[in-house]
Amino acid sequence: MKLYDTITSRNYFTHSGNTLIQKDGLAIGATFSGLISKLFPQQMEHLHLTQLSTKHKILNYFRYVDDILVIFDTKHTDIQTILEDFNVLHPKLN
Repeated sequence: MKLYDTITSRNYFTHSGNTLIQKDGLAIGATFSGLISKLFPQQMEHLHLTQLSTKHKILNYFRYVDDILVIFDTKHTDIQTILEDFNVLHPKLN
């Protein structure tokens, strides 16, 4: 966890001659940014997808990088309810 904290808290970049600190997210182009951007959604899916699939009768779930396609039973739930449940999984997720 120390490596993750270091990577996500030390995001400096230069723009128009000014050195700025990125407050949220991963540094663009940093070595570990690609790896973390793959591991984070996998961990969230591992922890929560089974429960959400059962609750909302999700028939299929597909993700490519940060694009998600959800196929669900519209007689049981609606997309807004699914979206609300996904968005409360993590404070930075929306």
